[in-house]
Amino acid sequence: MVEELDGSIATPEALTTRQMHHLSAALRRGLGELIALTLADHRRAGLASQWQALLPILNEPVEPETATTPGRPRRVLHLKQGLVIRRERSRDGWILRFSGPENKKGGLVDDVIDHIERMFQPS
Repeated sequence: MVEELDGSIATPEALTTRQMHHLSAALRRGLGELIALTLADHRRAGLASQWQALLPILNEPVEPETATTPGRPRRVLHLKQGLVIRRERSRDGWILRFSGPENKKGGLVDDVIDHIERMFQPS
């Protein structure tokens, strides 16, 4: 845990034993990249804010991979253009978080919403 999150947590010495166990378990479940990206988004925040940002990831139920969909559930997608899309659990559903240089273009989210609308609400 120390190696993987080195320099990412505001005040790691202030982590409780319980918090360290939560982080270690999440890292063992393969959530290291998602944790690192979330902490990078909150690099100037204090430990309490960082922890609040991590809670949805740490509390996400374990979803076993299935033989019909290897590599699922997908939590992070890195595209060639530098766009990173993360899937995060919220209290009432899921959040897709877009980051990277491609995210700065105004129409990206509108394009995504248009595509979702075509998929789930065909004319």
